[in-house]
Amino acid sequence: MLKYDPGVYIAIPNYRGTVVQGLAGWLFSVEGLTGEKIMLDMHAQQPVDACRNKLVTRFLKKCNLEWMLFIDDDIVPWPTLMDMRNLGLPIVSALTYTKKGGVPIACAAISRHENMVRFGGIGENQDKPVEVVGVGGGALMIHRSVLEKIKPPWFRFTYKDNGQTAQGEDIYFSQKAIKAGFKLHVDTTCPCGHVHLADIREEAARIAVALTSGNPQEFHEKMGFPVSAKQLKEKAAG
Repeated sequence: MLKYDPGVYIAIPNYRGTVVQGLAGWLFSVEGLTGEKIMLDMHAQQPVDACRNKLVTRFLKKCNLEWMLFIDDDIVPWPTLMDMRNLGLPIVSALTYTKKGGVPIACAAISRHENMVRFGGIGENQDKPVEVVGVGGGALMIHRSVLEKIKPPWFRFTYKDNGQTAQGEDIYFSQKAIKAGFKLHVDTTCPCGHVHLADIREEAARIAVALTSGNPQEFHEKMGFPVSAKQLKEKAAG
């Protein structure tokens, strides 16, 4: 007899009160494998750590499904996002993006030093999932055994003495998961869009291409930066 029921509990921290069009379309297309059950739950609450904790509590109490999939309400999922549960990994995030200092980067921590984590440095479509020290919660597949082993709260913002945020709720979860003996991975074959007025995944991809430039002018051209009249003349003369 199976310990868990086959299926996925899709949980949306709906703290903005709406979902982007790309996510809505993806939700309508989701289908489980034969014998699987798919459940959808949303919860609107601020702050987002409280929202996530409420969803985990309902997942553990309302069903016995094997997997929980967090999807933020501004994420545009990759079509094969649900396949992450077939990788044999207890915690695996899709490749999502965030902004640090105005620059879009991969939302995953690749290294840690004391209370600081380093984000980014992960490209799309690598041969195998990348092990990381911190995952984002934007599109995150978690095995039920992880949430059963970790004591609540599963997610929590932490703060500095001056009241400023020290780390996000997803990094807090990551640290508790590692301490409990679990490894964290990012599936780079599932690059998801993240809508901040515009989809920053497109911007991140453009920057990655521009960074291969051989000189500043080529970088500016690949980034699509405005070109001055003087630069146009110099280019025409050259």
